[in-house]
Amino acid sequence: WVVELQSHIRILQNELEQQLPHLPAEAWQSLRTKKGREWSDDTGWAHLAFIDNFERIEANGEYFPATMDVLERVVGTSRIGPRLVAIARQRAHSGIPKHYDYMNYMLTLHTPLLGPDNEGGAGMVVNGSKRDWNVGDPIVMDTTFAHETYNDCDKDVYLLLVDFWHPDLSMDEIDALRTFLAQNSGV
Repeated sequence: WVVELQSHIRILQNELEQQLPHLPAEAWQSLRTKKGREWSDDTGWAHLAFIDNFERIEANGEYFPATMDVLERVVGTSRIGPRLVAIARQRAHSGIPKHYDYMNYMLTLHTPLLGPDNEGGAGMVVNGSKRDWNVGDPIVMDTTFAHETYNDCDKDVYLLLVDFWHPDLSMDEIDALRTFLAQNSGV
């Protein structure tokens, strides 16, 4: 589905460019706390979720009807759909410090939509491997490995962020994990 999604990236980019000036500030969730870690707003990271903890955020989706159509067709929003689908923003001259996510049952996709088509100025480091965010080029990673983001450029970077089930999981394992997560507030 990643390759198919990449073929529709221009639709997502166009709609994001059109909607950015109209998005209310409260639609963006900053990264203040995450799993007990205190992070200040100077990480520059925020996201606008379409799906969060497997639940659709209808109000945000209303700003992006074409994007939602593509995501529903390609990524899916079914019972086994993604945990998180969002537009993320990494502000210019900012970054998230090195950290781990404790979800080896999920993989994460970053596909830069808008920002500098850079040569090393913005991206992430996962397990010591530096990956530049180049507009339209997807990166799939296991965020149980240490990872951090950086944007040393003069422009904000906007990317599609998708947390999805690890493909090696069986349906029984996914069902068990969904039950556990629902009972534990999406831990």
